[in-house]
Amino acid sequence: MLEDDLGLLERTPIGKCGLPVRPEELRKAILDNRFESLTNGRKRGSEEILAHERKGVAGDWRNHFSERIKAGFKARYGGVLVATGYERDLSW
Repeated sequence: MLEDDLGLLERTPIGKCGLPVRPEELRKAILDNRFESLTNGRKRGSEEILAHERKGVAGDWRNHFSERIKAGFKARYGGVLVATGYERDLSW
């Protein structure tokens, strides 16, 4: 998502799911929701501790999950992360 948000999100909802949305509306929604747009121009990797959008980098969640939260998240959504390619297996 961080590397090719437009490519991935333009293909999937319209091309694969057939959602009735105009391509230009979808493109605007994607651009409006990029990290830089949501943080008034802050670059990914620049951390603001109190902001909801902390860093905007892949894997930063690991710095914020306790072992208990990680176990619960893995039990509920671990398979989804593997199926979508975010993780290779459940060893994370």
